Amino acid sequence: MEFTIEEKVIEDELSKIINVVTTSDSLSKCLLLSTNNDALLLSTMSANLSKEKNNDSRLVAYVKVELKDKPLKQGDFLLDARLFYNLLKQISRRDVLDFFIAGKRNPTLNIKNINNKYEFELIKESYPQPDTDSYFYNTSIDLETFISMLDCSGWAYSIDDNEHREFEHILFEFKDDTFSIMSSDSRKFANSTISFKFIEDMQILIPYKVIDSVYKYLNKIYKQFIKDKNNSMPPVKILIGNKFIKFNCENVYFVGEISSLKYPPIKDKAEKINKYPITIKKRLLLNTLKRLTPFTDNVKRMLIFDLKKDKNIKIYSYNIYNDKQSIEEIETQWQYPDFKVGFKGNLFEQILTHTKTDDVNLIFQEELMPFKIMETDNNFDFYLLQALRI
Repeated sequence: MEFTIEEKVIEDELSKIINVVTTSDSLSKCLLLSTNNDALLLSTMSANLSKEKNNDSRLVAYVKVELKDKPLKQGDFLLDARLFYNLLKQISRRDVLDFFIAGKRNPTLNIKNINNKYEFELIKESYPQPDTDSYFYNTSIDLETFISMLDCSGWAYSIDDNEHREFEHILFEFKDDTFSIMSSDSRKFANSTISFKFIEDMQILIPYKVIDSVYKYLNKIYKQFIKDKNNSMPPVKILIGNKFIKFNCENVYFVGEISSLKYPPIKDKAEKINKYPITIKKRLLLNTLKRLTPFTDNVKRMLIFDLKKDKNIKIYSYNIYNDKQSIEEIETQWQYPDFKVGFKGNLFEQILTHTKTDDVNLIFQEELMPFKIMETDNNFDFYLLQALRI
């Protein structure tokens, strides 16, 4: 393998996929460099994301770089991704780099610029091809819209749930000319929905680490386009196959395995929560929760809505270790029958920080049912917070 490339080009392209790399195992620390015709492929992969026995599920990220000159020799090889990336950052971005393999018995990667020569040991490992699935469905979504949906609903998953592995995933749902993104850890639930035409109804369950990596990359692009202001934002292309889903934006690709786990119909059940709606100023509510939560115990961390007909809303803290309570009143009248709902104050705070309107709508159904939180100008996105037994 022999090719020439500008330092700034290969460093910038590798920076887009380097965050996928870990040191958890031999494959996840590797960088695959492969030349084919007049292009260079850079590919990294994550550690195994699956906790199921005998299942190796990894996120693969790759980028294709057009070479100005056709490689003198073609081929592929593996090297330590972090070491290589750190070396690139020490070389002047103005340099042109020559890459070539030297040695027959113990070949090494050699990188040469005008003044220096660097030698890299190659990794001898069986590395799978980065993208081999057949994709039957493809669609695209505006970058800003996709980022907004993930900001709203891509964060409420569980990091480690041995009993409910499905909550370590994020659900994409195409249904009735809508597209929804959902996540939950069984205590809270986040949903974002837009009008969207797709070829057929389907659900796709994706490991949260896949979506996190995609989001981090897309968010950098989004912020850059906001900063530049001159360019129109690129679309996010989504391809769906039998086993994998692929995201492509600006010619950077992320490929993750689709899970076979089943996600509970939380969104469908949420439609039944519509009995007692009330509107509250978000900042007032959020500050009240922040003041009261420290007075709760470390077990339940429970706050309680004390709602009495034609009276202002009261919220008080609950502590299993003593009878001390901290009570605050919000100047918003409750117009329905008397009602009490316990909830985790810290989780409610998390939800409110993801809303964007000055006021929020709270919708209650029964004392032990989850209650709904919505922005006042948005009928598509919503959150659920599980009620606690008082």
